[in-house]
Amino acid sequence: MDEGALKVLFTKSLRVVVALLLMRTVYDLTLTLNLAANLPGALAALTLLALSLALLAEALGGLDLTKLTRLLAAAAVALFMFSVALSSPGSPRYGSDAMVFSRYAVDLLLSGENPYAHSMKPALTLYPIDYTWVTQTLEGGLVASYSYPALSFLIYAPAVALGATDLGFVMLGFFVLTAVLLVLETPREYRLLPVLILLLDLSIPALSYAGTHDSVWLLFLLLSMKFFNPSSARGLGLSAVMLGLSMAVKQTPWLVLPFIALWLLKEAGWRRAAGYVALASASFLAPNIPFILWSPLDWAEGVLTPLAQPLIPVGVGLVSLVYGGYVYLPRFFFAAATAAAAVAMLALYWLNLDRLKLLAWVAPPFILFFAWRSLYSYFVFFIPVAYYAVLLRVKGRV
Repeated sequence: MDEGALKVLFTKSLRVVVALLLMRTVYDLTLTLNLAANLPGALAALTLLALSLALLAEALGGLDLTKLTRLLAAAAVALFMFSVALSSPGSPRYGSDAMVFSRYAVDLLLSGENPYAHSMKPALTLYPIDYTWVTQTLEGGLVASYSYPALSFLIYAPAVALGATDLGFVMLGFFVLTAVLLVLETPREYRLLPVLILLLDLSIPALSYAGTHDSVWLLFLLLSMKFFNPSSARGLGLSAVMLGLSMAVKQTPWLVLPFIALWLLKEAGWRRAAGYVALASASFLAPNIPFILWSPLDWAEGVLTPLAQPLIPVGVGLVSLVYGGYVYLPRFFFAAATAAAAVAMLALYWLNLDRLKLLAWVAPPFILFFAWRSLYSYFVFFIPVAYYAVLLRVKGRV
């Protein structure tokens, strides 16, 4: 089979696989997750099913239904977001304490209060939440401080000020923007690939609605990758700003910056590396500085909660052996293992930078594999990042 035939096989098979994935999504929306409980939701599921059939027709009939599939995809997204907006608009059910705390933080801020100086416990009784996802401490209590950087709640403040009650709708918007970015960046004949990447594991869209801000920092990180160019001062500036904003949403992307600094140090010199770190840090501080000045100790205690407080061990990484009761390893072991992994990865990255450049963007899950807390979201949201990194290399932009 020649190269042309293989390309045709791949593109047509991709349509069949995505059609199957969309059918499974329809099943999950209507029966498993019960997210199509109103007319717009039912129409969204129906539109997805029609889209899957259109893809099968394209794969088997040699038809070009690009305009139809785009229309159906846009209609499905619009209908689903309308469905989400209609479902329990007055009392949304939050999927994690992070989102409940973010909502309460916005309420405090709009009342002129500093969220970092207040206990978040009242939020647990003010808003409906699945208590399975409330963060506990080893002492038997619950985490009561706001434990994320400030952009994690500031990003929702305009929507709440305008009357929105469901923060998940905002996160879902970031997920849609991420999908649009990846689709537009992908060559036309392969534009179903990002759909496959984002929907193959439904936890990505599910967590993008009811998770912990991951769809927000993900979009900023992808934009940082898009603008990153060691030979362009303007590109590096935009990239640094986007990375700083990503870091200002959640702590997970913090681990990207040291690797990018090494990349620039080796390829562009210490001035550009230092400038990038400084600009990314300034971008991170911009939304945080008012709260740092307001109450520096409260801000530091909140943002450093994952490191400073004795949280229970949980996750899918090495700590799963402890969480499952198979072995006992003290918290200090995981702190040392995580630090050692970070140092070892930085050293290996520096010594093999020509081959490992792109690893900078997906370094966090490799390090957090050894962490005391290694939630699934720490890993799965770097799959779209890895896809985009590969895409940039194929397009010759790395």
